[in-house]
Amino acid sequence: MVKAAFSAAREDSVPWYRRFSGAIPREDPRGAISVEIAAALNDVAGAVASARCMDDVLATIADRARRITGAEKAAVVLTDETGESLDVDTVVVRGELARHLQDWWLARLDALCEEAFATGAAVMELHEADRAWLVCSPLRIREHPVGLLAVINSAERPFTDLQVALLAILSAFAASSIESTRIAAQGRSMMLEAERERIARELHDGIVQSLFSVSLGLEACRKQTLRDPRGVAARLGDIQKELATAMGELRRFVYDLRPQDVRTFGLAGGISRWIHRVEEQAEAHGRLVVVGEPRRLTAQAEACLYAVAKESVSNVARHANADRYQVRLEYEPGEVRLSVVDDGDGFDLGEALERGDSGCLGLLGMRERVDRIGGSLGIESQSGEGTTVTVALQTGSD
Repeated sequence: MVKAAFSAAREDSVPWYRRFSGAIPREDPRGAISVEIAAALNDVAGAVASARCMDDVLATIADRARRITGAEKAAVVLTDETGESLDVDTVVVRGELARHLQDWWLARLDALCEEAFATGAAVMELHEADRAWLVCSPLRIREHPVGLLAVINSAERPFTDLQVALLAILSAFAASSIESTRIAAQGRSMMLEAERERIARELHDGIVQSLFSVSLGLEACRKQTLRDPRGVAARLGDIQKELATAMGELRRFVYDLRPQDVRTFGLAGGISRWIHRVEEQAEAHGRLVVVGEPRRLTAQAEACLYAVAKESVSNVARHANADRYQVRLEYEPGEVRLSVVDDGDGFDLGEALERGDSGCLGLLGMRERVDRIGGSLGIESQSGEGTTVTVALQTGSD
């Protein structure tokens, strides 16, 4: 086995025995290299934007590494939690299964990672037993290693300086893409945990309490059956109404857990469908007003506005005792605003928060959602004067 430490090469060394310094060899004066690099980086960026999981991003990185270097096989593997060694369970490989079997090159990556991480430069070696060239390039974020990107060719097809240079450039971009994907996954995990907490609160404060009340009523009826049949009959009628209310709450709750209508019908369409759905179970009449030219927002922004609209409309139906309410969606340059205004009983926000009313738990959940994406939430309400919930999100210059 011959190992190449590129920076320590002698004048009589062959070109692929030099550690790559990061400069692109001047082999393409017409700029085709720049086009190729740009295309590869654009592909990876697109994969990050549309990826549903880390494996999607890693697969795209391996694909593009194989393409721009002309390699027979490419692989990417992440570091473990300590960042000091490789987590072999994360490896993603692209290339022919029968060529360059994983048992030798994965072990070599594990052996070479310490040097690659320490120097920040690509390392290449000829594996004589398997007649193959292996190049591994470190993936680092601010000197912190996140993985290795490797390409493999047969001994008869050594990698050129240009191919190694392209791999190094892709590695730098791939490291940022991996970190972005991790951060996005952490954000989704936090949002999921917050959503679990919201669901638990709503189940406890709404449906569970309603069913508990029904249970107590049935127990009372059981004890009264013989001595007061007429009273039991009247009580059963009340219980039936309570059960119907609980069933309506459960239907809305299940509907809330379905995939968001926003993806299919857009933000305004999703909100409109939710208003109609709630009206099937509530007496308050609502309508949606859209001001300005509707435009697509980020997925996070649309999810936030949709969730706030649903929670606010649900609160109107459950707590406000309102006749009418309006949901207003306003598109302005650089900003989008959502407001929900009802003519219901209103409430004292400070007192309700102090008592821990169930409706206020929903308001706190809305504030958490809006805060997470840098928006602002306003709640105005007074007893007997209705409630107004307003959300404003910055959308940048349009």
